[in-house]
Amino acid sequence: MANYLNDAVNENHFSELVVIAPSPMLEDLKPCLNQAAEKVLKRCIANDLTHYTGPELKKRVDHALELPDY
Repeated sequence: MANYLNDAVNENHFSELVVIAPSPMLEDLKPCLNQAAEKVLKRCIANDLTHYTGPELKKRVDHALELPDY
């Protein structure tokens, strides 16, 4: 995942990044991001959304993005 994100940043596929993932994955992912990816990383949200699809997934992502940073 880190390699994919690092490559995407290097190829200018996006200028801002928000990662929503379970806490253990965030802990593993963040140290593997390169400097360019760290610069565009705007937020990490610890949340496991793997059980949701379609409108329910969108609703939960939207809700997660509304939560304050901690």
